Amino acid sequence: MSKTQSGTECPSFTWPSQFAQVDLTWGELQAAANREVGAYKDCPGSPHLPPLTPLQSLDCTSIPSHTVLSHTPSSLLSQPVASAYPGHLLSDLPSRRAPCDPLPLSLLPDVTSDVPAPSQSGPPPTMGRVSRKKWKHLKQRRKKATAPPSRYKVQQSLLKRFCTSSDAAKVGSSTTTFLRAHDRVEYRCAVENRVLSLDELKEEGINVLEWDGSKPLAIIDKDGFVFAVFVGHPTGDPPWEPNFSSVGVAMDAARRQMSLKPESSHRGYGTSIDIGYSSSGRREQPMNIVHSSCMQGTLEGLCQLPALQRLVGFSRSTFAFYMPKLYMRYAICVESVEEHDPSLRRPFRNSPFPAASFNFGPSATRLQHADENNLADSISAVYAGGHFDYRKGGHLVLRSLGIAVEFPPASLALIPSVMIRHGSVSIQEGEDRWTFAQYATGHLFRYQSSRFQTPAELADEDPQLLAVAQVEVVMRSNGGAHHFSRASELQKDHQDVFGL
Repeated sequence: MSKTQSGTECPSFTWPSQFAQVDLTWGELQAAANREVGAYKDCPGSPHLPPLTPLQSLDCTSIPSHTVLSHTPSSLLSQPVASAYPGHLLSDLPSRRAPCDPLPLSLLPDVTSDVPAPSQSGPPPTMGRVSRKKWKHLKQRRKKATAPPSRYKVQQSLLKRFCTSSDAAKVGSSTTTFLRAHDRVEYRCAVENRVLSLDELKEEGINVLEWDGSKPLAIIDKDGFVFAVFVGHPTGDPPWEPNFSSVGVAMDAARRQMSLKPESSHRGYGTSIDIGYSSSGRREQPMNIVHSSCMQGTLEGLCQLPALQRLVGFSRSTFAFYMPKLYMRYAICVESVEEHDPSLRRPFRNSPFPAASFNFGPSATRLQHADENNLADSISAVYAGGHFDYRKGGHLVLRSLGIAVEFPPASLALIPSVMIRHGSVSIQEGEDRWTFAQYATGHLFRYQSSRFQTPAELADEDPQLLAVAQVEVVMRSNGGAHHFSRASELQKDHQDVFGL
């Protein structure tokens, strides 16, 4: 545990102590996902899918095995370094007036600092030297929290103490198992319309990785690219678990206030509501997600929870650390789109994700699915909370990789939600589970690269640019992992992206 100049304790940041390497490159994973999309045009017996495409011409799809290391190679690690997330990172969002009563946040514990909020006129003249220093650092933290995501930089001290070698991420995988494309379609038809239990997953041949959330677990491909990270949770003071439980209390109060009832959908079970802005095939221009005035006020009240803002700040820091190139791509896109249309509102100003989704539960589970509306190489930040035995249920299943990872409450994971079919394991009777996710739709990036025009508008004004944009879409779907970082080249990527 390190300390800042003001004496505030900061948690130490450690590189993942556990790696799972799949015997497959990111490009091969994309190719497999593209073949799978072609095969799943329809599936008999499923109300959510269209007629089945013939499968005789499809190649076999490799479901890779993995190698788990109980310790990190010494060539990959240095000593614990200063955190990329220095203490509390609060978004200091402007208050918005809701036509109805907002969520009763007074019932929640106060996790902010005891130092008074800084005023515009400066510290009081009678404030002592130590108090003035605390006031100064608090002001700096608040300024950093409200800064645009593109201005965020990982701490230089972290990069200086982080040591890698050229062969750091080369962890072998001994065997590879294969599954025919026809088998995959039968699996989807037979069981993907319901959430599986842990025993059923094991019968399907899914390997279960043990993970308690205390230390990060990185998943890398055959070439050493880090494309998924089970981050865990921030450490330090105040303790994160009781702090995070306040979010669950608030979400349960919000669910009762809005009279939400759990329901089943093509993606899972629970009550899922989105906030922020997005675009899709039906609405090609980005638009704010619209709710009733009462629901909008309650959702914004949830977004202002200090515990949730702290988690969002933590996810931003980890996203920027593990995937700096992709992080900057997100930041530049959302900032340029918002500059073009100032009416668009992100739920968290310090986050590069333009939209978030609350699944209020009370037993939130996900069917095996892929978020086809997102960017081909996009990342979604997934959080889980509640009271459940994570060793018996609630696992995060990465079906395309053939693994299921234990996912404890109050944990964070960064996963590629398009190329990897993912879902969750059912929890036991009497337990409760809720989830929170941050994402960005792929149409948003296409809109930004097309000079903020829809395909129809671009076809009339600049057909050549439209053709270039369409080629870029295909290249992103088959372009490999050039937006991800190799573990051995992470320091170089930080220097290129953030100028450190």
